[in-house]
Amino acid sequence: MNPPAETPPDVTEFTTRLASALTTELGDDLVGVYLHGSAALGGYVPNVSDIDLLAVIAHPRHRRSQQRLGELLQHHAYPCPGVGLEASVITAATAHSLDNCPFEVHVTTEPDHHKLVCGARHRSDPDLILHVAVCREHGIAIAGPPPTVVFGPVPRHRILPALLHELDWAKQHGTEAYAVLNACRAWRYAATSDFVSKIEAGDWATAQGAPDIVTDALDQQRSGHHHKTPSPAARAFVEDIEQRLRVIRQDPQSRLP
Repeated sequence: MNPPAETPPDVTEFTTRLASALTTELGDDLVGVYLHGSAALGGYVPNVSDIDLLAVIAHPRHRRSQQRLGELLQHHAYPCPGVGLEASVITAATAHSLDNCPFEVHVTTEPDHHKLVCGARHRSDPDLILHVAVCREHGIAIAGPPPTVVFGPVPRHRILPALLHELDWAKQHGTEAYAVLNACRAWRYAATSDFVSKIEAGDWATAQGAPDIVTDALDQQRSGHHHKTPSPAARAFVEDIEQRLRVIRQDPQSRLP
């Protein structure tokens, strides 16, 4: 397992203030607030990365309360570093076992993807499979007990389909760097069962003999100058990883070479 990433100071300040606001709003119903994603994995790039948070509460809430929580997350007074906040609020039961991935509220404040979605109107969020898996292994507790106390283990047979779902989304909607480096991250997990940042995954894939499109994607990620849509070479690389994942999905305990 890699050593914990050093959290950038502005991310620490922002998340601490936000956790304090949630504590004021929720009191004892707040179980914890956990940083995951690039800032926890060591791949944070200020003009590229968002801030990924999971807040865990003890009990489910009604729609108006979900809306209020979402508005608190969206309109927090302290400015968000990076390109925006992506945060979900889930119950302790969901954090422990996932079940069908119900959630209380999800918000995104990145300008091009600004949204607030209440769980009362949606059955599930399959993205939680990867969020919870990463939180358990690499999450940073901003408030509350250590992640392994709150988040249950996520079996590999659930993670592999979630990775495929993420790659399909990235291919259709992500930038070239996002799609290619997420494919590298999926490849790394399939081969080693490790979760790493997009940058670390790209460096690892390069060492495995990945095509030049991975080096290009790393340059884009580090510089912040992304190609808006994947090139044919990028799409071909992502589709190759998708096909390899589909093969080992039939035997989830196998490893991708």
